[in-house]
Amino acid sequence: MCLVIPSQVKKIKNNLAVVKRKGQRDKVKADLVKVRVGDWVFTQAGFIVQKLSKAEALKTLEYYEK
Repeated sequence: MCLVIPSQVKKIKNNLAVVKRKGQRDKVKADLVKVRVGDWVFTQAGFIVQKLSKAEALKTLEYYEK
């Protein structure tokens, strides 16, 4: 089982995105889902796999804080 933590897209260049998650930055591929800087996303195995609303992301992050 995998836990997926929402990340926010901070930068995109040539389908490579820098995302920030709980203070950590990672580089992931943005080939599967069209995203823009500021979007909230789920990542898996080095790829952005789903975009979600800010409200969904913040609500999900609340669960991890508990």
